[in-house]
Amino acid sequence: MTMRCATYRQVYVAGKFVKKGVALSSVVELMDQAMTGVEVALSAPAATVAVQPEELGDARARALAQGGTPDVPDAPRTALSGCCGEGLKIWRASRYLIWISLRMLRSASVAQ
Repeated sequence: MTMRCATYRQVYVAGKFVKKGVALSSVVELMDQAMTGVEVALSAPAATVAVQPEELGDARARALAQGGTPDVPDAPRTALSGCCGEGLKIWRASRYLIWISLRMLRSASVAQ
């Protein structure tokens, strides 16, 4: 994994963990690390695809089944930055909810 793509991988994995409700403390670490690499990540050659892995998943699967890759035009840097920026704003708000959830889980496990 290149350093430029590390941010996208961190966000992707953190999202998967949140959806499954597992490793929430790792989510906090991954997202904090991802926040430091946004500018570098925006210069990655496949930034357009990396910003939207789930949105392009079906198209990618179809193309791979036919022995190719999907043709995805590059999005303007401002659009990619907007996607990352909005995602980070949501992260900043949600990290407190995750932190509270972790505290509640730890308290419940200690009480048992």
